Amino acid sequence: MLFAVTLLCFPSSLSSPMRWPALMSPLDSVLAATGCHPGDYTGKVDVKLTAEMPARCAMPTVLLQLLDTLEANVPGAVRDIDTEFLHDLRVAVRRSRLAIKLCGDVLAARVAEASRGEFKWLGDVTTPSATWTSICSATTTWRPGWWRRHRPS
Repeated sequence: MLFAVTLLCFPSSLSSPMRWPALMSPLDSVLAATGCHPGDYTGKVDVKLTAEMPARCAMPTVLLQLLDTLEANVPGAVRDIDTEFLHDLRVAVRRSRLAIKLCGDVLAARVAEASRGEFKWLGDVTTPSATWTSICSATTTWRPGWWRRHRPS
């Protein structure tokens, strides 16, 4: 694709092959499209907790880490760059819902209740896209934007 764009936009570059942009690997293309760099974030919950840390301090620490992961994946999921963005976003949502279910009593009641509803909504609203993306991935060679062009109305 990059080669075709180069030929269309800069036909004079044919006379000087040294000026052609290097072809990018799929990983480099995704990273460039999202503005991400390798190691920007991890999908793992990587927080420092101690035995002495009260649960009311540990819980927000875990939830904030999950929020960072969720927010890091929103642009890639929305732009349909790679299915992993949607997957990682949904994993962060599920982990947040589970953390609130198991330890929500250390949060203010209204915060826990509101969070349960919001994370449930987010899980529900991303389910159709995840399901369709899984079906498409299993049945064809996936390309960015493919499912949007082929999903049922």
